[in-house]
Amino acid sequence: MIPRLILCAAMLAAQSAAAADFTVTVRDQTGAPIADAIVLLAAGNGEKARGGHARIVDQKNEKFLPFVSLLRPGDWLQFHNSDNVLHHVYSFSPLNPFDQHVRPDETTKSAIYDAVGVAAIGCNVHDDMLTYVYVTDLPFAAKTGPDGAARIVNAPAGETELAVWHPRAKTGEQKLAVPVALNGADQQIAVVLPLRPERRRSSRY
Repeated sequence: MIPRLILCAAMLAAQSAAAADFTVTVRDQTGAPIADAIVLLAAGNGEKARGGHARIVDQKNEKFLPFVSLLRPGDWLQFHNSDNVLHHVYSFSPLNPFDQHVRPDETTKSAIYDAVGVAAIGCNVHDDMLTYVYVTDLPFAAKTGPDGAARIVNAPAGETELAVWHPRAKTGEQKLAVPVALNGADQQIAVVLPLRPERRRSSRY
């Protein structure tokens, strides 16, 4: 009979060996890397991720930074104004509708996101300012950096679906979904996500 402690250790080792890092590089139709794309894996045993952390979106040179924020249910968002002009941040999204003035060098009260979904947020003073919040309870999710790469740590082996979302994607619901097979070793995959042209700014700081 195998001692329980050894058996548990063997099971943990097998589970660890079956999980590895999965790196996704997202590029547009011209081959340019896409930053601020959300990468999701529909993997796991149905477990759901929860948040509870503060995320800061800055307003600088009449732009929201970052352009896209990845949140978990229970995370909250705050807006800081690094400009020397007034901003009026608002969202009509049912996830969390709000309407707040943000004076220079001021930080807003927290806006808590408890449900999954996407929220568009704008500035009522500067119409071309936009930022997006993507809230997901999937445990395996990441956001691409300036190089277009996102790394999902400890992705479990098996057949699953990879989804890539970006607010300017030409695909339905701004999301592309493709099947992937994870083999338990570190893997890399490149995805092409066609984008709509970036909206031109109507004002300058």
